[in-house]
Amino acid sequence: MIIRKNYQFKKVYDRGKKIYGKWIIIFYCKSSIPGKIVGFSTSKVIKRSVDRNRARRLMKEFFRINQQKIKDGMEYVFLCRRSMENLKYRDLEAEGIYLLKREGLLK
Repeated sequence: MIIRKNYQFKKVYDRGKKIYGKWIIIFYCKSSIPGKIVGFSTSKVIKRSVDRNRARRLMKEFFRINQQKIKDGMEYVFLCRRSMENLKYRDLEAEGIYLLKREGLLK
């Protein structure tokens, strides 16, 4: 399931915990619905919409490929921290796996 509404994002931001990385911030909290609920967001700090959309696409691809490894019963919001114009997918994946593993969110 995908988070699309502002109130859904705010619920995860307010109730959840945060994991800070160099490129991304991951917010997460327990969910009453089984399965994973996920949202992707970028900040206006990234000026060009092309760059914001690329950042969201990279985060979505990271989740799509690794969703079998990520724990169920949680709500996740992936937030792009800064411009990812020079970032390669493998760097984002390495950081995402590291952050999730550090918090015990991998199966």
